[in-house]
Amino acid sequence: MLLGKGDRVVLTDFGIAQVEGDEQRLTETGALVGSPEFIAPERGLGQQPGPASGLWSLGVVPYAGEVRGAIGGPVAVVLVLVLIAVDPFGGGLPEDWVSRPEAETVAADIGVPREYKRSASDSDDTSVRFEDPSGVFFVYVERVDRKEKTSFLDEKSLAPAASAWKRYYERGGSDESEIEEAKVTTTAVEHQGRRDSFETVVDHYRYGEADDEDALRRRYHELVVPGEDQVYWRLRVGMPGAGKALEDGEELFRTITDNFTVQL
Repeated sequence: MLLGKGDRVVLTDFGIAQVEGDEQRLTETGALVGSPEFIAPERGLGQQPGPASGLWSLGVVPYAGEVRGAIGGPVAVVLVLVLIAVDPFGGGLPEDWVSRPEAETVAADIGVPREYKRSASDSDDTSVRFEDPSGVFFVYVERVDRKEKTSFLDEKSLAPAASAWKRYYERGGSDESEIEEAKVTTTAVEHQGRRDSFETVVDHYRYGEADDEDALRRRYHELVVPGEDQVYWRLRVGMPGAGKALEDGEELFRTITDNFTVQL
């Protein structure tokens, strides 16, 4: 177990783990990485692991100390094979997606397509952005502490209230010169048990483009999750405002928010 910044604990396996009494190494290159009695079910099913996978394995460590050998050897292998056949969990990240731990930037884990390129803000360490290689979509996440005014938006960060964000975008967004002709809708949602969360859909033109003959409508779809002590998270997916790309963008947003876990 490795200790990182911000009290972060990482459970690792460098290829030396063995089932007790078995001389064969189980984590060599090209094989299933991990000892069967310690791996999470989704890893046994060949799905993308996430933060919960590490928590599962970490929880097994003290358990195995109490009941050493109870699930070791052939029994553990059989259990993994049963899970693969039955697949009682389903769901999880789609193929070619990864969970990006961002504990040191936005105190959250974010599921995104593997090919998306990550970039962090040069001006602060409380936001992160993921870019689609084609330039069609992007994902932006920030953690706002209103006491410290960490948001890039204004000198005083907006409140985590649907009415405040609706008014903000209807006035043109950042400095009232980010977007124009915006149509804004908000919807109350529940995220991680926070019933005061909400989504905001902003259909708009980029500022100065509304009169262009070839101008294209764009959409921001955002999720705001309030926390405690004037802290909240804002996740934005940017996408085209019409056609098949809009449908793909909305599917992208839904999958990302389903795999977005903040540290409340």
